[in-house]
Amino acid sequence: MFQNCANLTEFSIPEFVTSLGTGVFYATSLTTIKLPSNMTVIGEGAFCRCENLVEVIFNQVITTIGSIAFGVCTALDR
Repeated sequence: MFQNCANLTEFSIPEFVTSLGTGVFYATSLTTIKLPSNMTVIGEGAFCRCENLVEVIFNQVITTIGSIAFGVCTALDR
């Protein structure tokens, strides 16, 4: 959906979202993302190549994280 949106630095995922599809934020410039409290699935490569991403705030109910969901997130430290 937002693949290769290099200028996308902020995004608020609505609380009703329960899953993220494949590559939804691939190669964006997001720096921090807070996942909704009822999200259960992060798709393959959802945040892949988000090289400015330094923080992901998870909830307690994530059941599935797809392969390379956070691949090449070189700034990710928490």
